[in-house]
Amino acid sequence: MLSPDSTVIILDTETTGFDPERERVIELAAARVEQGKVVAQLDTYLNIGMAVPAQITELTSITTSDLADAPTFVGFLPELLELIGDAPIVAHNAPFDQAFVEAECARAGQSEALAGHPWIDSLQYARIAFPEQASHSMASLTAALGITNRHAHRAIGDVLALAELWQVILTRLAELPPA
Repeated sequence: MLSPDSTVIILDTETTGFDPERERVIELAAARVEQGKVVAQLDTYLNIGMAVPAQITELTSITTSDLADAPTFVGFLPELLELIGDAPIVAHNAPFDQAFVEAECARAGQSEALAGHPWIDSLQYARIAFPEQASHSMASLTAALGITNRHAHRAIGDVLALAELWQVILTRLAELPPA
């Protein structure tokens, strides 16, 4: 059973689109949360060897030149795996981030790196914890709960906001009747 004291990895990606088979991860951030506190974090652009689409630059402010000196996914993967260890990964709309991370692992010849690793979708938990909310998007929930996201549509901003939101979600779920 997850509790606010559980160790988890909060993860978010920024990508060039929506299809993990054709599109790429251009920024990845992760934070290790232990006993409700961020104890370690990673944030990097990823060099994908191609141009960032204009609409993605408009949304995220990430440009092709930002990626030029960044590591490749395969170069960054050992550091990411060390941070993750055996802790479950929490992401808002986890199937999206999981599909992209697994596709990048496969492209890097490391399909087994996170195969079978537990992912938790905070969006699903938020829907249970806050059924009264009209929207369960990160932006809507953080605004409704007074959580500041200083860098929306940037992986590290979303990770740090979700780390705080995740604690609120778990606390709220613990307050619900067992049924």
